[in-house]
Amino acid sequence: MTDAKGPGDGYVSMRGIVSITIYLIVLALLTFVVIVFKWPECDLTCKDVAGTSTAGDTNPGTNSNSNGNANANANAGSPNTNSGATNNAAGTTPSGSTLPTSPAGGGAAGGTEQTRADIDSVEPTSGSINGNTQVMIKGKGFLDGDVVKFDGVTARVTRVSDESLSLRTPCHEEGVVDIAIYRKGKEKADNDLSNSYTYTCPAPSGRALFILIIFAGALGGIIHATRSLWWYVGHRALYWSWGLMYILLPFIGAAMALVFYLIIIAGFLPNAPSRNVALFVLATAALVGMFSQQAALKLTDIANAFFTKPGPGSESKPQKSLPANSGDAAETPAVTATGMSSTTGTAAGGEEVTITGTGFSDATTVTFDGVPAQVKPGTVSANSITVTTPPHAAAEVDVEVKTGSNSAKPPMKYTYT
Repeated sequence: MTDAKGPGDGYVSMRGIVSITIYLIVLALLTFVVIVFKWPECDLTCKDVAGTSTAGDTNPGTNSNSNGNANANANAGSPNTNSGATNNAAGTTPSGSTLPTSPAGGGAAGGTEQTRADIDSVEPTSGSINGNTQVMIKGKGFLDGDVVKFDGVTARVTRVSDESLSLRTPCHEEGVVDIAIYRKGKEKADNDLSNSYTYTCPAPSGRALFILIIFAGALGGIIHATRSLWWYVGHRALYWSWGLMYILLPFIGAAMALVFYLIIIAGFLPNAPSRNVALFVLATAALVGMFSQQAALKLTDIANAFFTKPGPGSESKPQKSLPANSGDAAETPAVTATGMSSTTGTAAGGEEVTITGTGFSDATTVTFDGVPAQVKPGTVSANSITVTTPPHAAAEVDVEVKTGSNSAKPPMKYTYT
């Protein structure tokens, strides 16, 4: 930076460059911290995971029957009152008594046939690893007392009818699980649902998602500002007048990301986006922050579809409204470029060049090989515009004047030496 132009020439001093750099670094660290801590972790917050016993769980190995006869061995320490008799298994006929014959397949109390549960579908098919998701199982033959298990973990049934079961899912690790129904300690469903429910890690939603979008957009704006700062400092062409831009770019990126999300993305996303969808939203927000100018142009297209298009304007004249069916030709006049006051300059840039032609009244940009030049205030007229050349490696480049959607190039090229 020893050969850079000094602050008196409008260029930022080394102290100013360091101040802007520290500001961007601190802001970047803040956005990183908020994004990391606001992103939900994939950890269980309850103890009901596969392989553990939960309250109300039915052990398939327990001996019981519809008459409520418990195994005599359940009364540990009680004397055996059936002297000389063998221990009968639960549900067998004691000596001297008879039971009514049940129909084939087992019967319920009173001799009626016990129906079998048949599972057809489950809605929804996924939920949080922390459980408590409202799920409905559809099918037929459901009874009060049926136990529903997700990969062996018992769910809390809240409502039962012949054709549906409503329940709250238990906790479980991330992954795909089976659903089965147990009745009287045995699996009774004609068809269980294999790999039918997916446990997913929680995704940000509501206020947390809004905060993440805002800070992701700010992070994109910081990246934009840092790249711009690196470019112009490297070419020793950083003006003091750009300082406010570097301060505001993160905030502009945050605002643009939020607006872009509300208008465009929110209409295509579910109310409770998945973890992957939330990552896509945050990545889009960061891109909007990085390329806020392009995002603003896209929002302009959307606004023009709903509102009246503005006509061409200038610094001293207000814009006029155009009919909605007016094309680009009506918005901007024809532009021609016929000459330049100078066709050579140093690679460091900073040379003043006046370009002559027609239709320059509303000129917005002049580029040298695609690199924007700084337009000198007060020099824009219908037939000329004066700019300060940007830095560029030694080469022969094209010069282009843009007015709205129209552009023109002088017949000669500009040579950097």
